[in-house]
Amino acid sequence: MSRELPPPIQNGSNDTTIVNAEPIDGPMCTGAPVTLGTRNDRCGFGPRLPMLVISPWTRQNYISHVRDDTDSVLSFIEGNWLKGERIADSYDAISAPLNAANGLLDFSIKPHDTPVYLNPTTGEVIPRPVITSVKPSSGTHKGGTKVTIHGTGFTGATAVLFGTKKGTKVKVVSATEITVTAPAGTGTVHITVTTPGGISAATTTASKFRYS
Repeated sequence: MSRELPPPIQNGSNDTTIVNAEPIDGPMCTGAPVTLGTRNDRCGFGPRLPMLVISPWTRQNYISHVRDDTDSVLSFIEGNWLKGERIADSYDAISAPLNAANGLLDFSIKPHDTPVYLNPTTGEVIPRPVITSVKPSSGTHKGGTKVTIHGTGFTGATAVLFGTKKGTKVKVVSATEITVTAPAGTGTVHITVTTPGGISAATTTASKFRYS
């Protein structure tokens, strides 16, 4: 029979009865000093488990090697909102907070605030629509110009805007093509496409439409 390596024991136990009850795990706990208060039977850490943190301030594609435990969440809360106050004899006193150096959270970075939409059936990420061309890229200020939009991620499109005005007769030809009739307008605006995956960027040259 094989056994996994034991976790690092940060707080032991003086309860010698556990040696008889747990002849393998007992000595592991009684052999380590009690460092958190005086109570027994608080041997830890327990089994190793992965910790997944989802936040706009997580480090992208990053695996932290900082030793975290469940009280790292509590330590983070105490450090940020309770002026570092700790619970007596608790593991939060020796647990690295989630925003420790090289930890899971980094508040010095620009938050990753681009929304991600998931397919409710498959769980796959629905890509944000992208416009690569608009033809024609100009039309009369009276509206009525039929415009063909090319790009990606157009499946399920629900709206096409010319600036803040809705286009009419929207037809999703395919995942890469939409036809729409331009509304009345003035100046130069950006065309945006709304789908279940979000709204296309309104900053690219490819999405510009000029009224004449």
